[in-house]
Amino acid sequence: MNRKPILKKLGSALSILFGFFLLIYKVVLADIDVPSPESILEIRGNIESIVEKTDGILIKLDGFEDVFFLSHRTGNLRQISSLLHNLKEKEVVISVKSNGDYIPYSSNDVFRLVFGISSRGETIMSYSEIVKNWKVTSRKKEVAAVAFLFIFFGLYSIWKSSKRL
Repeated sequence: MNRKPILKKLGSALSILFGFFLLIYKVVLADIDVPSPESILEIRGNIESIVEKTDGILIKLDGFEDVFFLSHRTGNLRQISSLLHNLKEKEVVISVKSNGDYIPYSSNDVFRLVFGISSRGETIMSYSEIVKNWKVTSRKKEVAAVAFLFIFFGLYSIWKSSKRL
């Protein structure tokens, strides 16, 4: 029994499925983490610590167990980090999802995504700026192009192998 045609069709089917997975998960559901303005909760507190990571800034407020995460997708982290260090031990207002969504960061840590930050009436990063930057950095077009390539080559391979039979 010749298994080559079956394996080619299976590979083609997997290519098509992977293409659809990319389309749905990375393009259609890409902004699912972005809350609506109505579902934002403001938390007030003094900055206890600021930890700069390659993919964002972790912020800890006095009196809160939660760790807040300002993602690299939100904008210019160097400038924001500098402003936050100047505000250390001062009151800030951090906007997060009101439903208490926690996102795993490492094996031991979870955090809440920040969707706005201000201090003493001065906005450091607004909700609209963060959402705009979040959408700009989502790379939907590139992912969609790769997904369509997987789907196209999967369909082409099936078509080509069925012509040979």
